[in-house]
Amino acid sequence: MKRCLAVVCAAVCCAVFSGCGNSEEALQLPKSGVTIDGAAVPYVRQDGRTYLYLKDLEENSFYRDYAGSGLRPLSEDLAGYYFALWTNDCHRKRNLEEKNTEPPTLMPDAQNEIYINGLQITCYALQEEPLVDAEELAGIAVDSSIQMEGVKEGTAVYYDAEGNAEELTEEVVCISQMTFQTLDGEPETADCFQFENCSGYLATGKASEDHSRIALHVFQKDEMLETAKGDFPLEGIYAGQSGGIRVIEMTDGYAQFSIALERMGLSYSMDSGKLQIEGEGDRKVCHIDQPEAIQYSPYFHMRFIKTRLKMDGAKTIECLYSGNSLYVSREDVETKQLLKKNGYRYKNYAFWPI
Repeated sequence: MKRCLAVVCAAVCCAVFSGCGNSEEALQLPKSGVTIDGAAVPYVRQDGRTYLYLKDLEENSFYRDYAGSGLRPLSEDLAGYYFALWTNDCHRKRNLEEKNTEPPTLMPDAQNEIYINGLQITCYALQEEPLVDAEELAGIAVDSSIQMEGVKEGTAVYYDAEGNAEELTEEVVCISQMTFQTLDGEPETADCFQFENCSGYLATGKASEDHSRIALHVFQKDEMLETAKGDFPLEGIYAGQSGGIRVIEMTDGYAQFSIALERMGLSYSMDSGKLQIEGEGDRKVCHIDQPEAIQYSPYFHMRFIKTRLKMDGAKTIECLYSGNSLYVSREDVETKQLLKKNGYRYKNYAFWPI
């Protein structure tokens, strides 16, 4: 039995995360309900938390990677079904002609899991449809004492995009817990990237005091990501077999720049998209790893953020950032003399003091 409910929205707002650039307009709290980058979406509330249907994420700022989604064996007796979603235009192999014609539905007799931008998020279910927690997606803190006025504990309420409400007889249930895994099943520590203006899923949000109104923003290409190591523009995301980077591709195309700097007694930071090299170095020759023939080339079991950083003058370099290490395009290392100002020149896979 369902019955209509009146929707009452609080007038007092509180910012949980503060975005910048393209996010400012998207993070304006709606008069009611939930928005993703300004678009109103249906949602479900239960016990003070807000849940979004996976199908609505696909229609608003996200793209489902069909090659990265699907059934996978977990053991002899258990199969896993993965839903892999990415920020629009940030998946390296996105097929622009591929359409999300089939809405995501839970696979029976399988462990259903959801990955957003290469990182697992808790999977919830309602009437056989997968959902995610809006606050978890955006990194919004939730006060456990928040309750919905006039609604019995444990009762789910569905709201359409216009704000019309229906009380449901079914409950939202958790079917797979978030364990900070990447698409490859490897753990990623919560402080790996140390994002400061978004969650690990590259989303941010604001909520009213009672969380009846929420505005979400999903970071898109060219927006600035703020981390403890510095700020840099988002160019792309690499993770998993479909959207990750192979070992041979990395060794052929990129040099471990941060490790080379450490060996030379130098350090680096990223400031508003500019790579800053600091220190005088130890004035010794530093050799870097050379490309090597690899017979079998698996994918890296970690996430990488692709970015482009500026250096002195007009130099722009292509980089991959893992949260712990910075990799720079070998072509840029070989042709742009990145450490000339610091007293080093590059030649034959080594930095030589000038």
